[in-house]
Amino acid sequence: MISNPSLKHFHRSITELQPAQQKCLEYVVLRHIIERYCLVFPDGINNYPLEIEKSLQIFLEPNLINKNENQFVLQSEQYTKNIIDQKFIFSIKSFIEIFNLQNESSIRGSAQKTKTFQFLMAYSCLNFIITYDSCILDKIYPYAYQHSKKLLFLSKMCFTFSVLKQHQNQFQHMRQKSDVKSCKNNLMAEANVSKEKINVANWIRDVNDLFSNISEDQPSSNCIIN
Repeated sequence: MISNPSLKHFHRSITELQPAQQKCLEYVVLRHIIERYCLVFPDGINNYPLEIEKSLQIFLEPNLINKNENQFVLQSEQYTKNIIDQKFIFSIKSFIEIFNLQNESSIRGSAQKTKTFQFLMAYSCLNFIITYDSCILDKIYPYAYQHSKKLLFLSKMCFTFSVLKQHQNQFQHMRQKSDVKSCKNNLMAEANVSKEKINVANWIRDVNDLFSNISEDQPSSNCIIN
């Protein structure tokens, strides 16, 4: 939220919050968007992909946050016992599929705006999860041979953040363009290690196509948390 210029008047207040309070604020905003996606994204009323809707429900779980202590349970014992279960892991894997643009059935059948919104929501949920519980990726990529896949995924997340930031901060276009180029180079280096150069190059092309619609639908991009 701090990088989003549309929230500039809140930046100082947000940075002065305690870390636990920042986590709480980010969760509340993300949950608000999930609960009211039809208002944030009107096209979703008729075309919203049901797959991501099911995955989003994990963020509406009542015990995802410890309300009494105003802290997330994401890094606590209670979180490990109550939240990390097969449903939660399945939801994260679904987000990763959508983020990797692997979910061809819903992507091909969706309107362009719906496709972009779905990608951005998957990114926002994944960004929230790995920011406050980075160890969760060890459950998604548990084996040593999957280490390069995990690094490739993280590089894709960094690239997406840089592209989103560029679109949100158009007045700093040249600076943001440099950041995008740097993240792209790092991503392609990871792709080379994983022997995924062609797939990643195609993914970058598709992501750029998705983001080309953000300028035409600015409210949807500004609602995304990062």
